[in-house]
Amino acid sequence: MNDQEKKDQIARIFEIFNSKDLDALDDIFAPDYVEHSVMGDIHGVPSFKDFVGMWMAAFPDATFEISNVIVEGDLAAWVTRFRGTNTGPLMGMPPTGKSVDVQGLNMGRIDDEGRPTEHWTGNDQFQLMQQLGLIPEMAGAPAG
Repeated sequence: MNDQEKKDQIARIFEIFNSKDLDALDDIFAPDYVEHSVMGDIHGVPSFKDFVGMWMAAFPDATFEISNVIVEGDLAAWVTRFRGTNTGPLMGMPPTGKSVDVQGLNMGRIDDEGRPTEHWTGNDQFQLMQQLGLIPEMAGAPAG
């Protein structure tokens, strides 16, 4: 699989996220996939689907955009933009009803068959928590 095909595969993953058809990930991800999350490493596609499902339940209207995708060999990097309204519980916290718009930097590995094998997320969790009203905005900081 060439670099452009790998970029196309990354775009397809986010189309799946936006369609909420998480079962489609079974056919795309490597079975031994590892998600390096701020909450710890998640091993295997079923566990990853549970993790994404938790976020989808907390933000049922969630949408993802990707940009600036760079691929070199088995490594890829891209920027994400996550938008949604928190109408469901999130990690034990009640819904806030607030909308979020958060960017993140990501890096992943894609094997020669185009299957994601590993991902490191760099989403701005601090900004997310501020937008949910769970952390106060910093004095003098520009509004997000």
